[in-house]
Amino acid sequence: MAMFVYADEAIDKIPLTIYSELWPPFQHYENDIFTGTATRQVKFALDQVNWPYKIEVVPWARALASVKANKDSLIFSISRTKQRESDFLWIARLGVVKTKILTASNRKDVVINKLEDIKNYRLILKRHEASSEYFYALGFHPKHDIIYVKNSQQALELLQIGRADIYPITESNLTPTLNKTKLNKAQFKFVFDLVDLNFEVYIAANIHSDPVVVKQLKQLFMDYKESY
Repeated sequence: MAMFVYADEAIDKIPLTIYSELWPPFQHYENDIFTGTATRQVKFALDQVNWPYKIEVVPWARALASVKANKDSLIFSISRTKQRESDFLWIARLGVVKTKILTASNRKDVVINKLEDIKNYRLILKRHEASSEYFYALGFHPKHDIIYVKNSQQALELLQIGRADIYPITESNLTPTLNKTKLNKAQFKFVFDLVDLNFEVYIAANIHSDPVVVKQLKQLFMDYKESY
């Protein structure tokens, strides 16, 4: 088991503000407690050394804006992309996400055998989704080919009424999202494994955070992995 040595070190453990969103199974509420596979990792690591923190659960666009505006703040679970690499200080990996293309089960016309086939359909994306640039590069026009939504619940509802054709979502996120709607799994189907959008999710810090604090956090999460 790792030996945690941070509590008695000279550096002050400044209170941290951590931004997150509702994104099952990584982050969600259960019996009014904010939990999930990523949330438990974050809480466990910081609680080991009594590091003071608060987690603010807000829409993702606000979470991104807030962490960029506030020094010594953190955010999770954030995908580590080339576009974001220099925008944050990356603390620790919290998990891996596999992405698939979803459509309504009654859409017999949606057939995707190869990546290029995706361009034949109207796409739904969440605003400020990390994958937006990927779809732009494929040829999707942000104003004509994409419908933007606030969350996955809205995306599923639009798929079901035929307002759009496809939506990229992780398989693990489908059931928790359906539970927030009146829809059911039989109304949808996966039609393509979007391996290009498989990604790792992290907890990351504001780019201007104290480098000593960031170093401590990195070591803390590294040690925590051995005992979680």
